[in-house]
Amino acid sequence: MVSVRENRLCQVQKLCNQAAEHLHQQRYHRAIADYLLALEIVEEWGTPQMAAALLHCLGSIYRQLELYPRALAFYRRTVILLPESDNELRPVALQHIHEMAEKHHESQPRLLVTSWFGGEPLTVCC
Repeated sequence: MVSVRENRLCQVQKLCNQAAEHLHQQRYHRAIADYLLALEIVEEWGTPQMAAALLHCLGSIYRQLELYPRALAFYRRTVILLPESDNELRPVALQHIHEMAEKHHESQPRLLVTSWFGGEPLTVCC
């Protein structure tokens, strides 16, 4: 029998697959909508690492659309959720923050860092 959590995370996988297809067809607003819905589910049923992956995807879309303030907000939320020991997504998000902060002449990126324990990977997204 499939648990409610597994069912919800399966929905997240489907939404991410749909979002990837929307991105491929340059339907950015539909991709954003799918990722936001997936994020809502993950915030309730997933892990901080899953949420961070979705936030990073959203930041990447907004960056591509040159909506830099919104992209920065999503990248910052990504970093907040990841532990300092994360060697994959965290450095990439920090690099994006740094690049956009320089481009928009912010003196220093504003970051809050929290830690979390445990987690499982999200295998989809950007």
